[in-house]
Order: sequence, then structure tokens, then C-alpha cells
Amino acid sequence: MSEPSTVSESLKEKLPTLLKTKTKFIVPNFITASSLVLGMVSIFSSFNHEYVLAAWMTLFSTVLDKLDGSTARALNASSEFGVQLDSFSDFISFGVAPAVLIYSLCTGHPLVSEYFAQPNERLFMTVAVVIMVVTSAMRLARFNVTTTPEGHYMIGLATTAVGGLVASFTLTGLKYVDSTLFGSHLFAWMLSLLPYMVVIFSLLMISPLPMKKVGYKVSRRGKIAELGVMVLVLLLIIFRALPEIIFLSGLSFVVIGFWDCLRNREQVRKELNQAGVELEIDEEVTEDCPYEDLTDEQQPTKAPKE
Repeated sequence: MSEPSTVSESLKEKLPTLLKTKTKFIVPNFITASSLVLGMVSIFSSFNHEYVLAAWMTLFSTVLDKLDGSTARALNASSEFGVQLDSFSDFISFGVAPAVLIYSLCTGHPLVSEYFAQPNERLFMTVAVVIMVVTSAMRLARFNVTTTPEGHYMIGLATTAVGGLVASFTLTGLKYVDSTLFGSHLFAWMLSLLPYMVVIFSLLMISPLPMKKVGYKVSRRGKIAELGVMVLVLLLIIFRALPEIIFLSGLSFVVIGFWDCLRNREQVRKELNQAGVELEIDEEVTEDCPYEDLTDEQQPTKAPKE
């Protein structure tokens, strides 16, 4: 009769450890779920023509998206469930929500909608936002079925970056659309460029182009500058101020990231070769392609993590 008592005592000893182990996964997953909720709030706000609120919700989601990954690594709480939840959250917050915002803005805003009055113009805008949603899903699906060691590069433009750029660009245009300084139609025209922008962003998301991650291979002074810009952007998002600075900062990181890889393509080719990255590119590659020397033995089914 002493065996149940022994099992009970053993369970009592292990229970604190088990609870501690399970609890640490709650924190990053809660942050991820919160980002998903903000994405839904953004969609509802777009339906109600509250464009400014919708865009800020997307930017808040970018902060949480960065925070959940950092928290999971700090707590050693990464899990397959967390990866899947994060992808679903990113799809809603940075794929669907910005697309709904653009569609609602281009059809409901009194000044912007004038540029989409013709059926062919509205058709192009609709196709553009659909492409954005589809390519976001494709990128996240590719990430879900591949696993890679941490690297210095990622392949293509991240969905989080696309959502942040769309939201900050929208906020910049809406901030000055009623201004008489340059004329309201100038910024309304600027907002009408959103469908063209997202087509470019969509192609970059699913492209095989490598992009340098922030903070890699820069001098100490450069890292301090990057950190300063990131802290500034974080504060601006928290206090909902100066969206034009947020947009220009994000765009600068993207341009520099792609340009650095283009400028140092030989080094990029070597590092990705060593990491054994498989890239979905055409068999006929150009002379300047940094992956032309990959062999079958050097190509496992892996792709860089965002």
C-alpha cells in the first residue's frame, strides 16, 4: 500500500519543475496572441474607416512580433506550437490587416478613392491587395516547412517589414492629406501609390534575394547607430508620433540590407554555402548570382529564419 504514497510524493517533488517548465511557454505565446488580437483590431478599424487607428495597430503588432521572439529566446521557450502561432499571427497582422487597410482606404477615403473611380483602376488595386495576402501566406508557409540554423541573412523581405512599411506610409500620407502646405491632393496621390508599392513588396517577399539582418557585420559605431534608430522608432510607435520618421527608418534598413548583400555577393554566397541553404531559383542563373556554385550535396532543405 506504500506505492501510491511514493508516487504521490514523487509527483509533488516534480510538480514545481513541471509548472515552471510549462509556464515559461505562456509568456511568449501570450505576446504572440496579443499581436494577433491587434491585427484583428486593425481589420475592424479599417472596416469602420478608422484608418489611423488601423495603421497604428499594425505598428504596435510589429513591436510585439519582435518582443515575442526575444522573450522566447531569453526564456529558452521556443516551441513548434509557438512557431505555428507566430506564423498565423503574422499572416493576420502583416498580411491581411494591411491589405484590408489599403482596400478600405482606396475605396472609402473621399480624396484617395478619386484615383480608383474607374473600373480598371479599382480592379488593379483589388488584385494588388490579393497578391499581397497570397505572397504573405506563401512566405510564411515556406518558413513553416523549413528550419535553418541562425544566420546573418534572410531570404526575401519579411512580412513584418512589409506590414510596418505599409502602415507607416499610410500614416504619413493621412497626417498631411488635409494640409494646405503642399496641397491635399499631393498626399492623396501619394496614398494612391500604395497598391503599386505592395506589388513590389510582394515580389520581394517571395524572391530568392538575400537580405542582411540588422546589426550584422557593422562597426561598433554602426551598431550603436542602428540601436539608436531602433530605440527611436520604438518610442515613436509607443507615443504614436512622427510616422514619416518610422517609414524612412524602416525603408532605410530594407534598402541597406539588400544593397549590402548585392555589394558583397561573393561573401554572401560563401556564407550561405557553408550554411547549406537551398534556394528556389531557376536553373539558368546569371553570372553575378551568388548561388550559382551550389552543388546537390550542399543543398539541404533549409532556408534562413526571419
